[in-house]
Amino acid sequence: MEKDRQLITEAKQIMDWLDENDILMNLSERDVTLLINYMEGHGYQLGLGSDGLIRIDNSSGVDQEEPISIDDIIDTVCEWNYEMIQFAKENLMNTVEMREHLQKQEYYNGLREDEKLLNKMFEQTHYGKEIYDLAARLAEETILHLQKTGNLDKAALVISDAFMGYDAVNVRRR
Repeated sequence: MEKDRQLITEAKQIMDWLDENDILMNLSERDVTLLINYMEGHGYQLGLGSDGLIRIDNSSGVDQEEPISIDDIIDTVCEWNYEMIQFAKENLMNTVEMREHLQKQEYYNGLREDEKLLNKMFEQTHYGKEIYDLAARLAEETILHLQKTGNLDKAALVISDAFMGYDAVNVRRR
């Protein structure tokens, strides 16, 4: 399988691939570099295979690869960033020594800056678009319900029921 793949060493390779395959995402070189760095930081390398993007797991000693979409790359990196923010926040709160606190604060602030970029990328994925559509539909249903009944409690039930029916795990697997 290695012969069918080209390892990605720079952001431009992914950006060119997105353009060549008419994948309409507005990602800057900085955005793609961020994705690559998070992947590498978690023991993965990205590559281009005959069928598209692949993720190569370098942590097991034997390179294991699997196809991956740009949407799934972004979603995965968003999850890692969230987990890292939570861990960094906890560490920051438990640090008393000033110099160490400042270093951890800087790390935490960097993760929050990454989060801003990642959120913009996530909005362009099909996951982000589905969440936006769900939110718009819920807002519309809530407004209609409030106009008909004037009952805020029942409108809250409409929202709650809609969220209970939303299966984020299965959305990711589509």
